[in-house]
Amino acid sequence: MESNEQTNPQEKVLVTLELPRDVVDWIDGLKAQLGFRGRGVIVAQLLRELIPPLVDEDDQSDAGKAA
Repeated sequence: MESNEQTNPQEKVLVTLELPRDVVDWIDGLKAQLGFRGRGVIVAQLLRELIPPLVDEDDQSDAGKAA
């Protein structure tokens, strides 16, 4: 997925995960608690929690000038 073109952050990409049964059971429990029909929404939200906040390129260049 290496490309110089900008990607749409809302574009969906199908992935396959191999997970231990206990992790799948945990995800299924969250799915039931939150009322979702699929596991993908749960996994996506959990991963979003791990992603650091994105910094704009303009903000980054300004930070470099201050140093």
